[in-house]
Amino acid sequence: MKWGNNVKQMKPKMERLHKMPGFLMRRCSQISVAILHESTAAYDLTVTEWAILWALEVSSGIDQTGLSNWLAVDRSSIARLVDGLEKRNLLKRSPSADDKRVKCMYSTKKGSNAFNKARDSVELAQEQIMEPLTKAEAKTFISLLHKLVNSNNEYSRAPLRLTVRE
Repeated sequence: MKWGNNVKQMKPKMERLHKMPGFLMRRCSQISVAILHESTAAYDLTVTEWAILWALEVSSGIDQTGLSNWLAVDRSSIARLVDGLEKRNLLKRSPSADDKRVKCMYSTKKGSNAFNKARDSVELAQEQIMEPLTKAEAKTFISLLHKLVNSNNEYSRAPLRLTVRE
């Protein structure tokens, strides 16, 4: 049996899959990551590296665990990303005044410049992602995404936690 002959039979079954929330969220993730990657690649940054630089702009001196919690990225990935950013002189780490075992992170001038140069491009990418929706639809969509993400946060292998070391 040839593939073309099966399409009519398979299409209704595949349409069911294509309407499932998990499938649609995975597709949204693929599409948004591709659009965001285009927005940061010109600045020699990944989307997650750019998010790390954002977090350092907002909370200079945060430690790696706090950064992992704030960005909902697992600790081993954060360690790898931070190492790479440090090697490229986009951030620096120094021991905490309270606990020498803890390394606090700070954006360097080069890191702040990279973050700021890419910001407009990232914001335009956000608009591109939401462009098919009206303003009202976009507001509702974001609200519903927040509800889904917040309600299911604990299922993530790296849950979002807005906590900092005391």
